[in-house]
Amino acid sequence: LLTLPWLARVLSPAGYGQLSFGLAFLSYFVISTNYSFSLTATPQIAINRHDRGARSRIFWETIFAQTLITVAGFAILLALTCIFPVLEKNRTLLLLGFGLVIGTMLIPTWYFQGMEDLSVISILVFIGRALSIPATFLLVREQDDIYWAMGINAMVSLVTGCAVLVYLFRRNEIDFVRVPLTSILRELKNGWSVFMATA
Repeated sequence: LLTLPWLARVLSPAGYGQLSFGLAFLSYFVISTNYSFSLTATPQIAINRHDRGARSRIFWETIFAQTLITVAGFAILLALTCIFPVLEKNRTLLLLGFGLVIGTMLIPTWYFQGMEDLSVISILVFIGRALSIPATFLLVREQDDIYWAMGINAMVSLVTGCAVLVYLFRRNEIDFVRVPLTSILRELKNGWSVFMATA
């Protein structure tokens, strides 16, 4: 609400439309990266919240599953920008904005939901979004600054994701557990029907 009038005026209606198109297109990749983990991983974490070993295993299986989806999504995005002219025209903008998808992967909301501890993650996400407001007014000053506008959106997601992970590991709640590829693929298979029903 605070930045929309500014962006629409500075970027022009065409530029703001281009930015909105990029964000809307990338939202499909965000949805894919979230998959169905808020409905499948969250209850697993809740059930095993007092079992550090099981909790760690579920955490890494889910994170690596999201990583596979994100990597696949990036490859698909690159392919699409080589096939469709409208996407090729916006390739730089879309690749820059893919930081939104990576940031989504880095924020394990499903873990904090399972642990019933959303206070800190909510504060970190709010701070990140709040800081984007002055950044937008300072860096987006003319029509060619559309890449700054997209970059700010991506950086908010990336920085927030990194901050959440630092907070999580500083709490020393998770051990690194080696998980085989088969268990990661099993997580994806188990959540497929839920993903298809909700996506």
